Amino acid sequence: MKENPLVSVIIPCFNHERFIRESILSVLNQEYRSIELIVIDDGSSDQSVDLIEKLKKERDFTFISQKNRGISNVLNKGISIAKGEYISFLASDDYWLPNKVSIQIAFFKDHPEFKMIFSNAYIVDDESNIIGEFQNSFPIQKAVSFKEIALGKKTIPALTVMVDREVFLNIGGFDENLIIEDWDMWLRISNSYLIAGISDVLACYRKHGSNISLVRLEDMTRTRFHILNKWESKIDKRLFNKISRNLEILAMDELENSGVLKEYIKPTFEKMLNSKYRRLFVKYYRTQK
Repeated sequence: MKENPLVSVIIPCFNHERFIRESILSVLNQEYRSIELIVIDDGSSDQSVDLIEKLKKERDFTFISQKNRGISNVLNKGISIAKGEYISFLASDDYWLPNKVSIQIAFFKDHPEFKMIFSNAYIVDDESNIIGEFQNSFPIQKAVSFKEIALGKKTIPALTVMVDREVFLNIGGFDENLIIEDWDMWLRISNSYLIAGISDVLACYRKHGSNISLVRLEDMTRTRFHILNKWESKIDKRLFNKISRNLEILAMDELENSGVLKEYIKPTFEKMLNSKYRRLFVKYYRTQK
């Protein structure tokens, strides 16, 4: 590892004119200076492009504007042109704390066995006021396993992730057919490499906008089970069944009376031993009568 390895940061932007400047500046104003910033606008219809171009005249970074092709396409394009030894991602409505990169690079130097790390993050509102924190009840530990990620015991805030570039060279980029591209990627990485979580709060995730629509929730449910099915022949059957149970719990909790549930709710004796599954299934079963 070089003394000050280059870190490539990819910011995909889509209609975030209100927040994009704060997002970009949070990268450019990092304490760690060896950073390559790549901003890719994915067909914004607001003033995002104008604001980015104006900021680019003041500060040095790479900017690409393209027709809308989706988040995974943007991330893969950024990875393909990134020159850094490490790669990070930041949504255009989120932002980093000034010590984010320096702390993570220091961790990589001390723990070279890990190829991906992530951290805790604050949850903020439209005005950047702190309203919560990721993993507040579940302190992040080192050596986060595939099993923990798959079972939802560890949530990885994408805006806090830093990945060794060689990982993408070996396992490929994000699946452009998915709308939950990050969970799929973290599973793939954790299946082949060691992942570490550090307890430091290094970024701010912005929670804003309206509630997710039923159609969107249904699409997310389909995607989760599609991702799970990729692993059916690759992981222990008991683990597969536990993941399936947890996804069914999430689906029943989110969708309630949606017709989509009929396709995915498959009760078994083992699943019924889980009290939350049993309670939600009884509620779901009553609605089917």
